[in-house]
Amino acid sequence: MNDQLRFQLRGEPRSLGREHWISIIHSATNWSLSRGGPRDQRWGFVAYMLTHTPSKEQWDVFFQKVNPDFERSGEWVKCFDEIKPNMASQWIDAKNVGIAHDDIQATKRHFHDFIRSPEKLKCVWDADFLVVDSESFNSYMTPSLTYFPGDKWTSYGDYGGFLNPIDTATYNRRLIAQRAPGYKNELKVLSILVFDDCTRSFLTDQLARRQNVLAVLL
Repeated sequence: MNDQLRFQLRGEPRSLGREHWISIIHSATNWSLSRGGPRDQRWGFVAYMLTHTPSKEQWDVFFQKVNPDFERSGEWVKCFDEIKPNMASQWIDAKNVGIAHDDIQATKRHFHDFIRSPEKLKCVWDADFLVVDSESFNSYMTPSLTYFPGDKWTSYGDYGGFLNPIDTATYNRRLIAQRAPGYKNELKVLSILVFDDCTRSFLTDQLARRQNVLAVLL
């Protein structure tokens, strides 16, 4: 009955097609290819392995855990499958580039120079980046709680591993005090959301309007 009434009031449902941020990635890819860019077009984030504590073997285990979460990205996003094969992170070992253990400020300085260097992949986002500090590393390796699928009293969001997106925008302090008190340009985001929700929010909003995104992410 509800479906019949909805049809009478609204008519045939219309497909909205690609989300705008997916079209932006398509356009950026085509622009690069038309100007002689690399055929293997990757999009995503620069990501720093910021904690110095793990061994190589422990990092291998970490990636075995986080990569399946990345693969879950976009499960409910229309047309995400068109860009999913090319999503990637450009990983940087902080220790190898002289960044101290868990030093966010030093990472910001490195990122500022790195995005202007030829080493940066063409289509990685250059206004924000990801870090794996000690806390986010431990969210995968030594989680305080365990999620059991099917348990109606628990939510994956309370137990899933997370990464730290770092926001490089400069905000009006008075505005931040009103809209997002305590915000320090750092977030914690479930890894399964990095390549859809984070990309959607960061890619479709100009830095001058970024304060509107904060209400969504915080």
